[in-house]
Amino acid sequence: MNPISPAVQELQKLLGARNVLWQPDDLRVYSYDGSNNMATPDLVVLPESAEQVSEIIKLARRYSMAIVPRGSGTGLCGAVTPIAGGIMIAFARMKKIHNIDLENRTALVEPGVINLDVSAALAPYRYFYAPDPSSQAACSIGGNVANNSGGPHCLLYGVTANHVLGLEVVLEDGEILWLGGSAPDEQGYDLVAAFIAARPTSKDTIWSPRSLAAKARSASLPKFSFASCPCPKQRARSSPFSTPSSKHRALSAASSARA
Repeated sequence: MNPISPAVQELQKLLGARNVLWQPDDLRVYSYDGSNNMATPDLVVLPESAEQVSEIIKLARRYSMAIVPRGSGTGLCGAVTPIAGGIMIAFARMKKIHNIDLENRTALVEPGVINLDVSAALAPYRYFYAPDPSSQAACSIGGNVANNSGGPHCLLYGVTANHVLGLEVVLEDGEILWLGGSAPDEQGYDLVAAFIAARPTSKDTIWSPRSLAAKARSASLPKFSFASCPCPKQRARSSPFSTPSSKHRALSAASSARA
């Protein structure tokens, strides 16, 4: 593709040579996610700030190149597969936790922060970040926002959308916007919700204030055996399992079933 050579030169000036990948062996690593879908981008860039992301998007518009944002590449649906080539924006270098506000139970993080690292940073204060997809040791917060990720804890605490209070986003023309904020009940239209689960190709999440949950004092994994399934199912009714508050209900239902 003709635009690649001048685009590489401009991007190297903007980001530095080490943050612009264009050799075939380097691109191959970014040609797939957790699915079986494969396609190779023309370029991969690794920005370190919202301003750099903005300039990348402006450049892509000038050269009419597609944009594909990428978190950790753990998705199973091919959402980050660059079927049209173009520029892949990988957020692996944007992995700072900028602020933890215990009084308001929020954290301000960059999109490349690993899900489990948020909870690890909060552990000394007995808080944790509730949405816990099975890939939480590898998936990024930006990817969680793009897919509205969930997990076992979400039965009680809600999915990603229930924990995002605000976003900094870069629009398709390179404009940088702050949406929402640290307050849980902002007045007006919920613009933050429009960017969650959008799997955006024309907008990128840069900062993300998260709401935090208090960590349980203890946790256990009970295992039960029943002669028949209907009885414990009826006992439990619709109460969610795999949540801290439902353990005593499960134990009570099991005890009553055996009585």
